[in-house]
Amino acid sequence: MKKTPAKKSKTGTNPAALDAVVDAVEPAFGIPQRERLLSVRELLVKIDFSPDNVVQAAAENSVLFSDAIDHRVKALEAKAAAKMSLESVQAEFDVEMRRTARELDEKITEKQIESAKLLDEVVNQHMTALVRAETMDEYMRLLLEAYRMRRDCLQIVAGLVRSDLSLQNANEVVAEKMAAIRQKMREKFPGRNEE
Repeated sequence: MKKTPAKKSKTGTNPAALDAVVDAVEPAFGIPQRERLLSVRELLVKIDFSPDNVVQAAAENSVLFSDAIDHRVKALEAKAAAKMSLESVQAEFDVEMRRTARELDEKITEKQIESAKLLDEVVNQHMTALVRAETMDEYMRLLLEAYRMRRDCLQIVAGLVRSDLSLQNANEVVAEKMAAIRQKMREKFPGRNEE
């Protein structure tokens, strides 16, 4: 299938510039990145854990959570870039429409400008890019929420393990006390059989 080049809008904006804006998201706040972030798909696979690998899941949770945060920040940045790009294209379109109307000595209403914007291919591409960026941002927010839930589950499991250990320790202490009491009773009442 032959790909036709994208048309420029009346403002002369190149749609490839939109792709460059969306793709050129720098790491947030200059925070150093690991060699490679896990992909979103890899993060989704690692959300689940079983009772057999709780310790491993707890050990790697902070790294996975950090990767999920990085993906969310990138999604937020892409959304902000797409929104600014759309607003810029819309402003250029408005100015160009008004300038053209003024040169032709025609009157133009806000409704006409808004309608023309909806029909402009480049403006529509920028609107579509913004919708995609907003969708990805929401998806990344939900991924981050899933990792928060994972963290909470691991904390619950850790609490249960601590409770279980505490119960075992309490049983051991009680058993030691009972053994000491039995020993004292044997010494106090030497001829009695234990039941």
